[in-house]
Amino acid sequence: MNYDQHEIESQPGPVASQDWFVANLLRVLKVVPKEKLICALGNYGYDWTLSIPNPRTISIASRRFSIRRLQVADAWQRASDSDADLSLDPDTSIPTSSTSMRT
Repeated sequence: MNYDQHEIESQPGPVASQDWFVANLLRVLKVVPKEKLICALGNYGYDWTLSIPNPRTISIASRRFSIRRLQVADAWQRASDSDADLSLDPDTSIPTSSTSMRT
């Protein structure tokens, strides 16, 4: 399972960024011979929604994330429906949106 770098119980981030994916695979290859290795990929995404409380009443540390796991087709459909400006994040090699997508 070479995914879940970030997941429902973590902070927002990619399911498996390129650097993390390679490092994780190399770590496993030190223990498991490549002839016996099967690498599973995550084909899903997350809808991370951040609500920031009023700064006059609540500290920034109390930010809350609403997280919804999406099938990959649903993630692409949401991006299309919201006219999101998609690009490849240079740090993670993951498709991302530079604009907020509405639900």
